[in-house]
Amino acid sequence: MLFRSPVREPWALFLDDERDPSFVGGGDWVVCRSSEGAIQETVSRGCPPSVMSLDHDLGGDDTAMQYLRWAMGAYEGWDFTYRVHSQNPVGRDNLVALCESFRRSR
Repeated sequence: MLFRSPVREPWALFLDDERDPSFVGGGDWVVCRSSEGAIQETVSRGCPPSVMSLDHDLGGDDTAMQYLRWAMGAYEGWDFTYRVHSQNPVGRDNLVALCESFRRSR
């Protein structure tokens, strides 16, 4: 299913299963603890976040990659800024590679 991003209120996603966003700076972060929670938040807001701070490992088999793949498939014109705060070096590299590949494809 493909969603078109209507003009909606910009929002910032902090996706991490443990930490709080205080260490990434001020702002009004919407904290989600799982990829499914981030998907539900995105659907309820009617648009994807314009800013993200991402942890790779979200507990069990869940990762931020699942959210990104869903959002990138659902919102083809998505414009966002991001930072990766994951301590998993391979996961961090994978998140950056996916985000940069999506940006180049637009």
